Amino acid sequence: MKKHLLAIILISISFNGFAQIGYTFNGANNTSITSSDLKNKISNLNGLTVEFWAKMSSLDNQSFINITVPSLPANAGGFSFLQGKMAVSLSTDYGSFTQSNDISSSIVTNTWNHFAYVFNNGIWSFYLNGINVGSLADQEVSPSTFDYASLGATYFEFGKVQTPNSYTVLFKSLTGAMDEIRIWNTARTVTNISSNKDTELTGAETGLILYHKLNETSGQIVLDSSPSNLNSVLGSTSSIETSDPVINQTGIVTNPVLPVELVKFDLLQSTNGEVVITWKTASEKENSHFEILKSDDGKNFKFLSSVNSSKIYSVTDRNPYNGISYYQLVQYDLNGDKSILSTKSVKSVFEESIKVYPNPTTDFVNLFLNNSDFTKVSLTDVKGNILETIEIKKETKLLKFDISRFTNGIYFVNLTGDGKVKTLKVLRTDL
Repeated sequence: MKKHLLAIILISISFNGFAQIGYTFNGANNTSITSSDLKNKISNLNGLTVEFWAKMSSLDNQSFINITVPSLPANAGGFSFLQGKMAVSLSTDYGSFTQSNDISSSIVTNTWNHFAYVFNNGIWSFYLNGINVGSLADQEVSPSTFDYASLGATYFEFGKVQTPNSYTVLFKSLTGAMDEIRIWNTARTVTNISSNKDTELTGAETGLILYHKLNETSGQIVLDSSPSNLNSVLGSTSSIETSDPVINQTGIVTNPVLPVELVKFDLLQSTNGEVVITWKTASEKENSHFEILKSDDGKNFKFLSSVNSSKIYSVTDRNPYNGISYYQLVQYDLNGDKSILSTKSVKSVFEESIKVYPNPTTDFVNLFLNNSDFTKVSLTDVKGNILETIEIKKETKLLKFDISRFTNGIYFVNLTGDGKVKTLKVLRTDL
């Protein structure tokens, strides 16, 4: 049966990171990095962007960045993970929050993710791995960031939240790791964020006011590679403390030589509805093979195809989902390590086709389903008695009912699912 394509939309999602080895934080010891005084660099701004890579060991409420007056100490706001959402509080000392959509199902613990908080003229936008996960007017009703300079609350504590505090009992300090911390006095666009999150910056980029690459392998100083030249320290002072995060020396790498350099990953839907998946690499080192995974929700992927190394690749999905089909490109090294190189999706709407045959029938009746959203089918007699019920899986194209054991007469094939009902009449006869 030919599939008629009515609509097509492509969406690109990237989860590939770089330099994802940084400093390890122990929330139990309130380990942190403390910045220099940022003075008026973060005060009264109409645009602000805070972005970083983080690896969380749990989905508990925890602080990524706290704005503070270290001499008191006191909390003046910050950026956190709260109730499964990215959260920010800047002018009410954690009295209220502006939050993203729930991202808990998108985060795998002990896995690197890129977070970006963007403030633009009173609107907060939140990005996870370069994808917008919510935009909302500032719930503290602030047209600009707070006047921190007048309070002296212009120090950033990375990985920590001050305690005790009546508001921050909701939080723990971060247990996990951070890398590539960047603060801008401009509102970065989704293109800025997604195209640069995987690339080490020069440090001279316009609007960059703090940039910690976290490439140090020893010492107490955390270098600022931005034009501000405001270095931070491990812990709260330049001395060795229990509050110092651990410098991960198992491989402090920036812009590593990847086993595979991906040039492109494309989806093309043919006129018959099949999806042709193509990709190309510029170089491959110790590459074993690739796998294409497929999903209808962007979360739960199943195997579609495996391809050995050849630099130019093509896989065809002859049965894409009716709706959005997500495709994930996974690369395997010779040692068995794997990396998700890219994820893209295509939206297809096909005409629905449902038939029963042969009809009339003496024994078996076939139910053909094409691009159907029905989830259950039942066979009933004229009195409404249910004779047989079958669950319909998404990939199901053909089902068969044996009605040879029933008497001659009229029977009904009843389909239900997605708020729809469809009934087809079948005649059982010995003639």
